[in-house]
Amino acid sequence: MDVEFRALREILNDIWVMEESGAQPTSSLDVESRLHQLRHSYKITAFAMRRPYISREEVISYVLSTGMHVNAERNCQFALAVHICPFVNHIVSYSVAIATLRQST
Repeated sequence: MDVEFRALREILNDIWVMEESGAQPTSSLDVESRLHQLRHSYKITAFAMRRPYISREEVISYVLSTGMHVNAERNCQFALAVHICPFVNHIVSYSVAIATLRQST
């Protein structure tokens, strides 16, 4: 499962890099292709969002409010990626991606 989480983390990182650099649409096709490879082995449910950073408690509260962590399946794994983006004048935003991976049967 570590390989899958590493792949998911790399995909999320590539999405943020593309977003910040304004990369070409062909890059998004590469991300979709890599994500499709994960879907062969796992059922993936994912949620991503970007918000202004206020406090660590607010980030945690928002993540918990998605309910992604509520899952009774034994073979469910969770992934969480956070990307912090500083701006001028001490303004900070963050992006969070949450995913559940369940082995396909």
